[in-house]
Amino acid sequence: MKQINNVLFWRLIEEELLYIDKDQNQFCVDFLNNATPVKYDLSYEPFNFFQVPENGFIIVDDDNRPSSIYKENKLLPFDMNEAGGITNQGQDPSYLVLYDGEMDDTKYKVFDWHKGQVAIEAKSPFTIVKDKALSIIDGMLHCYSLNGELNWQYDLASGKKEQIEIKRIIGLYDHELWIQLNDKRFLLLDAITGKELTAPLDLKEMLGLDELAIGEIHLDEESSKIRILAFAYYIEIELATRRPTIKKKFEPDWAIGKGRFYDGDVRAYFIAGYPFHGKRIGNFTTGIFNTDTLEVEWYYTLSGEDKYHFFVGQPQANEKYFGVMDTNNTLNLFER
Repeated sequence: MKQINNVLFWRLIEEELLYIDKDQNQFCVDFLNNATPVKYDLSYEPFNFFQVPENGFIIVDDDNRPSSIYKENKLLPFDMNEAGGITNQGQDPSYLVLYDGEMDDTKYKVFDWHKGQVAIEAKSPFTIVKDKALSIIDGMLHCYSLNGELNWQYDLASGKKEQIEIKRIIGLYDHELWIQLNDKRFLLLDAITGKELTAPLDLKEMLGLDELAIGEIHLDEESSKIRILAFAYYIEIELATRRPTIKKKFEPDWAIGKGRFYDGDVRAYFIAGYPFHGKRIGNFTTGIFNTDTLEVEWYYTLSGEDKYHFFVGQPQANEKYFGVMDTNNTLNLFER
């Protein structure tokens, strides 16, 4: 196991580990071999970085303002302040979600990297899924194409007993847009028309469960499944039939709700509270759950000397390494 201290934000890509050293104000590149890591001193306080096309990364300051770009093993100044700060990113690095203004005057924008211009603007944040940009505005889900055209609107209140609330946009499969609601049901909309494809799916009812806590959700197009870590259960939804199945009920001490899936990878990289014995808080075990064999194939647990020391955030993995952060701002990197 390799440990790197003082990490604020990190990204494990194919051949490299990129991270921000928060104490030294440095953007660091570890080539994950015997080569000496490269560290770039920054004149500002870095906060995060975001991927852009051609394997470039924009580093933003503590106001989320783009300030540097790392590309082709070079770090160069970068100024996009007139476009606003970066707030999040969708599946395609060609499109950045930016924001500008404060409080009620905040405007959100979808920035087209290749054209160098704002494609869409609204007063609510965007979620980008494939060729769609989605935003909830005044109780309506708006769907835009990435050239700025409004495709459709879906009223979250009209004709319903009470307004439904969206928790997350799960993803797009063929023409089906999958959405998780705050009441744990799943809403399916036609991505072309915005019409409901079926009544909202109630997983708890369909699975015959009294209680269901839903954690991580991933729509895996390669396997045509939605994979769900649900603390006590691992659940799959076959996208062709829309039917959920409990594939695994974890041992009583296990509670796996937070983790990361990758398309085409049968493994879930997770953090969990195992073994639970009431003396500690948080997720102090990290591991790999194989969704084919339905077994935890590897895990690592912290020593337990400090009950406030536990794993946080989303694990990341590539072909050779598996990484996870802890509450000491230490990145723990394991060889797979």
